[in-house]
Order: sequence, then structure tokens, then C-alpha cells
Amino acid sequence: MKEAEDIALKRFETRVRDLIEQYKQLQEEHFQLLLDCEEKDKQLEACKAEVKNLGDDFAKLKLAQMMKISNEDLAEAKARVDRLVRKVDKCIALLGV
Repeated sequence: MKEAEDIALKRFETRVRDLIEQYKQLQEEHFQLLLDCEEKDKQLEACKAEVKNLGDDFAKLKLAQMMKISNEDLAEAKARVDRLVRKVDKCIALLGV
């Protein structure tokens, strides 16, 4: 009977040691996962900040594009003003006669 109890006790001790070892491994894995999670949170915050900055830049570019006057538009406006000035000059000349 004593021999069977010794075998059972050794088997129990072995299983307890295995459980302790698994627990230590799980603790290490948990710690590593926490570190990874913190790193991912930092990356996420950085990405959110970048998205906000890019959104702001896009809004500024959109506004600048709306306000931009191309060279063709500027030349066309100048030609229109010149025509109007000539017409006004003709009208003044006709009134002066």
C-alpha cells in the first residue's frame, strides 16, 4: 500500500509542478500581451493624430483650390475689363461730340 501511495504522491507532485510551470508561462505571455497592447494603443493614437492632420491639410487644400485663380481666368478677366474700358471710352467720345 505504501508503494502505491508513493507513486500517487509523486504523480501528484509532478502534476502540481507542471501546473506551476504552465502558470508561469501564462503569466509571461500575459505580460507580453499587455506590452503589445500598450504598443498598439500608442500606434493607434499616432494614426488618429495623423488622420486628423491629413484631414486638416485636405480642408486647407480644398479651400485653396476654390480660391485659386488660374492664369487663363486672370487673362480672360483682364480682357473683359479692357473691352469694357474701350466701350466706356467710345461712349465718352460720343458724348463729347
